[in-house]
Amino acid sequence: MITVFLDESGTHATSPGILVGAVVTPDAAVLEREVVAVYADVLADGVYWHEPHKRTEFATRGFHHADDNDTIRQAFVQAFRSMDFRAHVAFSRRASAVDDVSLMINMYYTLVRNIVLRYRTSEVLFVFEEESRMDGLYAAIVGAACDDLAKVAGVELNVDTQIGTKAAPALALVDYVLALSSMALFANPRPFEQSRINHGLDVHLAHLIDFDRRLHQSARKGIELL
Repeated sequence: MITVFLDESGTHATSPGILVGAVVTPDAAVLEREVVAVYADVLADGVYWHEPHKRTEFATRGFHHADDNDTIRQAFVQAFRSMDFRAHVAFSRRASAVDDVSLMINMYYTLVRNIVLRYRTSEVLFVFEEESRMDGLYAAIVGAACDDLAKVAGVELNVDTQIGTKAAPALALVDYVLALSSMALFANPRPFEQSRINHGLDVHLAHLIDFDRRLHQSARKGIELL
């Protein structure tokens, strides 16, 4: 079964842009065990913990890019380079007057449709991180994308949707994918931040979709119109 973990970021008013992302894996159990193993190694290694209360916080929340120090970030990025997943990201700098929720619906729809089309002969499970404004919409987004593909491609699809809690290990990967993408794509990144999307995601990034310019960066096909 193909499992797809999804999340969004940049939804606060001061954000320079909004992103939605997906991590796709053929074996969710293995991927989550690998994330948990890195978490356990970091938690156990005193080199990361100059302040004891930070270790306690990390033990409770797991990896979270906004809260992790740079040493932890580097350790996790280095570890997940060898993990088996593909990343899909859509982003917008809010160039239109479309509200954030409508924008996220459209970006999620595009990601979901692309992924279902790619894995149309497989069973696919979409796991969205819980988000109060969107939780009631996720199943409808997946359903609409599948209905459209069923009509266009004429295939029977086996797709399901779940809401995942923030504690789900693989959702930490989506958080990092979005954070690395945001640092590379948005306003005035420092050179080392701009390079991280390549250093951290180059082996994983399948699609990068610019919703403002309607450009689709594909790892296989280069730049295409949506």
